Amino acid sequence: MAKPLPLWKTHEAESLQPFSKIRLIVADLDGTTLKPSKQLLYATIQKLRRDLFHHRYNVNFTIATGRTFEGASALLKSISLPRKMPIILYNGSLVVGKAKETVYLKRSIPITGLRRVIDICSAYPVRVLAYYFQDFTDRIFRSSRPLEYVLGWSRVRQPEREFNNMIVRWHNDIPSFEDHQPLAILIDTSEAPNMAEEIECKMNDINEITVTRSGSSYIELRPKGSNKGEAIKRLAELLELKRDEVLAFGDNDNDVEMLSWAGIGVAVAGASSMALESSNYVCRYGVSKGAVELLRLIKNARRYYYLVS
Repeated sequence: MAKPLPLWKTHEAESLQPFSKIRLIVADLDGTTLKPSKQLLYATIQKLRRDLFHHRYNVNFTIATGRTFEGASALLKSISLPRKMPIILYNGSLVVGKAKETVYLKRSIPITGLRRVIDICSAYPVRVLAYYFQDFTDRIFRSSRPLEYVLGWSRVRQPEREFNNMIVRWHNDIPSFEDHQPLAILIDTSEAPNMAEEIECKMNDINEITVTRSGSSYIELRPKGSNKGEAIKRLAELLELKRDEVLAFGDNDNDVEMLSWAGIGVAVAGASSMALESSNYVCRYGVSKGAVELLRLIKNARRYYYLVS
């Protein structure tokens, strides 16, 4: 079980030593909301991130989210990541440069898996949303298509946009073209919450996918073998970092693999039981204030061990 995060002002220096080794922080900040009341917190996160990256501390920072690139754009703007810093999207199915020039990792759900999901869900009052991201290789002969888009299937209300504010192209039939492979699928059970557990159980029988949740009304489907843990492992390889130089920060079931893989896993206050069980430490605060608490701890741990080394 996770233990409380050390307090850099009062705890003994030995408790800070593991944090002094950190060179990469991978944070799930999905739980934050970009409201005016939180802008001061974001300014603090941004300043701490820049301090850690630009000065002698040499600590990189990036995000790992279940959101799309468009859905994460406001957060990316608020914390001002370096242009070439890779980010993790779609619960680990995509690792892409912030400026979208380079795709470092991309995994998709086979069309057979998508068909089974749609077929099963057709018996329930739910929405199925499939997410696609076309890199430049994909778009050589499809330049008129958008880079990122959402297709939807539903017998209930069909809103124009989904929670990332992306336009949904609603369809009646199951797609037949073989190259139509989504990076992620969401099942919106908001109109049938009492059926979510039953649907999730049926999804677990589909070989091409794995199932996770993020505390919302969505059942989140990923390609087999795709998760945030595999994604940060790829990031560590790209940045030539050891496992004990990587710290993961999260709050929900879809963060479990990255919290387990990282040298240090830190859950926020109020995190899911699975996230807490997969973490080494837990913050005293929720996502935004917890991020500030964590960044200050790492900055001071790096500073202390730099000065005494």
